[in-house]
Amino acid sequence: MNQLSVFATWLMVMPSVFAASPEEKTVDVELIAAHTSVQPGQTAQLGLRLRHEPHWHTYWLNPGDSGIATSLAWTLPPGFSVGTIAWPRPSRFNVDGLYNFGFEGEMVLPVSVRVPDGAAPGVHRVSAVAKWLACREVCIPGKAELALDLTVAASPPEIDARWNELFDSALTHQPKFVGWDAAVTDEAGDIVIRIDAEHVPETSGLDAFIENRQVVSHAPPQITRDEHHLVVRFTRSEYFSTAPTELGLVLTEPATARAWRLVVPFAPPKS
Repeated sequence: MNQLSVFATWLMVMPSVFAASPEEKTVDVELIAAHTSVQPGQTAQLGLRLRHEPHWHTYWLNPGDSGIATSLAWTLPPGFSVGTIAWPRPSRFNVDGLYNFGFEGEMVLPVSVRVPDGAAPGVHRVSAVAKWLACREVCIPGKAELALDLTVAASPPEIDARWNELFDSALTHQPKFVGWDAAVTDEAGDIVIRIDAEHVPETSGLDAFIENRQVVSHAPPQITRDEHHLVVRFTRSEYFSTAPTELGLVLTEPATARAWRLVVPFAPPKS
């Protein structure tokens, strides 16, 4: 079952959840740039700025039990290219027993745009269609056609002071990619990740999120530490069908901004 099918099923099961007026204000969005100009042959840091109304949230790469991840469909000048969203670490929301992953408050989803070597000096317009789902006790889908004028210049770019704090925060909350020794096993209905304990820093508590969908349930996992391993144990998703070759795991320390991301190979089921 794909994400849209799961979401459609959720809609049918809980139709009253989507009772809000589409005119209700939930989140403001706009395209922003980290610098006031860009240079030919360089990478520009852009972002989708989201300013959520209090108590509303939008969704991460894996939205959890319900919801849809925020997306961007780009239209770029000739020769320009764009990367995927560099997702900051998510927060966990419990809404009437549904565990969702996403963001609230004011924040930015960063995206890198490559400027071609031969880009002519002057203004170049980039645009994107942004789609999101904002939820509280109710959920309201959103869509906006956004545009941003990038000034290409030979001089070194200067930081745009208006957005410096937002981009710095996104960088601070970006999971640090690590190559820790780890493996995943499917153990009688549980998906268990064991990470070599010597790699994991001492923390004041951890949470864990899986990037892959329909592999694990979205309730908080059981996280323990023994002499050799940090053990992260999830209940297997009811939609689980075929094991992926690897899992994307994000570990977060809720009390701080620290987060780590690792890609873990999936081992055969234990007998």
